[in-house]
Amino acid sequence: MQTIDKLKSILNCEKDIELANILNVHKSQVSRWRKSGFAGSIDRLVEQLLMRIELQGIVNHADKSKIDFKAVLSARNRIKSRTGFSNVEISELRRELGCDLEELKNFILQKSKEGKAVLSFGDMSLSDAETKEAAIELRGKSHLLVRFND
Repeated sequence: MQTIDKLKSILNCEKDIELANILNVHKSQVSRWRKSGFAGSIDRLVEQLLMRIELQGIVNHADKSKIDFKAVLSARNRIKSRTGFSNVEISELRRELGCDLEELKNFILQKSKEGKAVLSFGDMSLSDAETKEAAIELRGKSHLLVRFND
């Protein structure tokens, strides 16, 4: 498996453009990396990190999520009853669940791919730092809100 494909697997991406968005680079940069590899020492660093991650069994961590969908729906319902909105802030959902932010983001992305979650933009100009940090970046756009289809 190529280095780029390994990175995509670990970062739970299906397409090169998704990897580009996560790394905040243009898709053409990912294509160059795929064709020519990374610069010398960076290439060795990435390969060593990937090897250690694979040895520790961390690959495809989204499939082994500790987050339970029923618990997420329960938390969403509590937030929804307080706010009156079906779309809830990802940061508020994280607070309600008391879970790791990156794990929650991966969980939401997986549920979105399954058609069980829909991301929405929200308003960055009205958001505090915690809300902005919880944003999920897709195609260069920040998504602050999520709605679950249950």
